[in-house]
Amino acid sequence: MKKSKGQSLIEVLIAFSVSITIIAAAVLAVLFALSNAQASKNQNLATQYAQEAIEIIRQNNLSGVAISGGVQCLDARMHLSNIPAGTNVCQIMSYNTTPPMSNTIPFLRQVTVETGNGVASCGSAKQVKVDVFWSDNKCQGTGASSYCEKVELVSCFNPSQVSGP
Repeated sequence: MKKSKGQSLIEVLIAFSVSITIIAAAVLAVLFALSNAQASKNQNLATQYAQEAIEIIRQNNLSGVAISGGVQCLDARMHLSNIPAGTNVCQIMSYNTTPPMSNTIPFLRQVTVETGNGVASCGSAKQVKVDVFWSDNKCQGTGASSYCEKVELVSCFNPSQVSGP
């Protein structure tokens, strides 16, 4: 019997393809994890922006500032304003997602105020709904339709509330 020394070409090719398959799977797993981490970060940021809007409106309500009904925008200066004419969405507000880096994610903050008996969950109080929209690499389309991600917070505001000590 003849003893073979070393490896044959077929053995090397099989080992090479198994190694490439394992490395490709590991790279895909890392990329998927990074994508999910970024999506989670954007969701948390959007929730913070929605909570911030609710607090601004609550402070305005407690200060006696009239909150009119309908759909409004909360701009970068934290002022409520009407939706710009000829559009159906608020203006884009870019927030720096990581202070040392220059990448920004555009978020849209839209506030809907409903009053009266049409709001069953709030009784006679005003229902304030804050929607924060943003886009990520999973969104399709352009313009307003490209904002496929959304966070929504709803709160009730009683006009007779007074701030406590």
